[in-house]
Amino acid sequence: MNDLTSLAWRLVRGTLLGLAAFALVAHGVLLCGGSVWAGLLPVVLLGALAAQRDDGVRPVGPPAPLPLRAGALVLLAVVFAALCYGALATPARHWDGVVSWEMKAMVLAAAPTLDQPFFTDHAVYAQSREYPLLQPLVQASVQRLAGAAAGRALFPALWLVLVALAGSALRRAGLPGTHAWLAALGIGTMPMLVSPTSGAVDSGYAELAILTTLTAAAAAFLAKDGWLLGACCVVAVFLKPEGTVYAGAIAACAWLLGPRRLATGAVLGTAVALAVWLPLLDFLRYGPLHAAEAPWATRLAVFAGGAILAGALHERVPRIGARAALLAVAGATAAAAWCLLPGEGAGALSAYAHNLADLPQRAARTPELLVAGGEQAIAVRRFGLLFPLVACALWGGWRDLDDAGRAVAVLLAFGWTIVAVSMLLAPETDFAHHVRSSLHRLLLQWTGVAVVCAALCLRPQASAARIPSP
Repeated sequence: MNDLTSLAWRLVRGTLLGLAAFALVAHGVLLCGGSVWAGLLPVVLLGALAAQRDDGVRPVGPPAPLPLRAGALVLLAVVFAALCYGALATPARHWDGVVSWEMKAMVLAAAPTLDQPFFTDHAVYAQSREYPLLQPLVQASVQRLAGAAAGRALFPALWLVLVALAGSALRRAGLPGTHAWLAALGIGTMPMLVSPTSGAVDSGYAELAILTTLTAAAAAFLAKDGWLLGACCVVAVFLKPEGTVYAGAIAACAWLLGPRRLATGAVLGTAVALAVWLPLLDFLRYGPLHAAEAPWATRLAVFAGGAILAGALHERVPRIGARAALLAVAGATAAAAWCLLPGEGAGALSAYAHNLADLPQRAARTPELLVAGGEQAIAVRRFGLLFPLVACALWGGWRDLDDAGRAVAVLLAFGWTIVAVSMLLAPETDFAHHVRSSLHRLLLQWTGVAVVCAALCLRPQASAARIPSP
């Protein structure tokens, strides 16, 4: 089983690194007015997978009992078969899946360029015009290579990556096999993820992709893998509008609690991704004329300067309190800068950023939000008993966490805080409806990090360290 764990880790790590490289290259090609070659995705993925090497890390602690392994494999295989059928038998069946994601995939499959009316002519209806394009690009690339129906094979494939990621990362982190298998089984059978509902695997939404990316970020903290953490930040920026905020949270957590290689990877990954994405965002939102007038040199200088400054300060500010204060200042500066970007701001996030000034008044909605959050936390048909388990595990196991485990716990706290603040800052006038329609999907995005955090808090202390093979 040790070899299987190592192989699974190399496969999921290579997949994330390949997706990050594809995202940067493909979006760069689109920004330059070119067409994305259909073979780019498999070439980049295969290259990233081929570059993976065995790092010599082997699991410690007892393996899982054979009945647990066999039962989990059978159950996961049944779920995977059902997800494949649900994804391939029909197109997307929910609103955002149809109009925000699959429509773009169909357009890009027909012509993989932005030089077409769907993107340049604002008289053409395009729901969520400013959404990032990584998921539609991947789906379109698969469609062009293997046919229209094959594009939706992306979703069960991502589910496989998520399950393998949770199990292999925890096993390599020194947890017993039982913990790793139960964590993989828990995230793989999460009711909301595998049921036919909005945000689920076969719904066509991007929740699964961002969930997998955030889980990979937690795994990168455990493995102290700066390359993987940087790749997660890149992928997050190009997946969803909130991915930019999530990448910032990952970078902030790495800078606050991680070693220098993690902080460097996360900060540079976020900066490079934003340097590519923001010009493309202006193109999508305002058209080529406005994009040509935007001060890209200035923005690039700001990103590069911020990354260099973050790297220089990381070792010079050893105290957590001082680092937290600097992060608070940096966060406030970034939010203010987002509001001051040319035009009306930076896409879907601009409305939230502009509502920051009203946060004290909007805080009156907090009791209603807490009640809704409590209802979601115990919604067994959506999240099982995950959130009560995480709360109990953190209560009893926080003191026993090592530095990597605490970084994962802080990342989860950042995530929940972002979800709560985004609910309060939402531009929708019907707050109750917005909470009902969005809160569960935002919480779903952080369930992988929550599973990893719970498993770390519940691990026996005898297996808390991992050792390299001789």
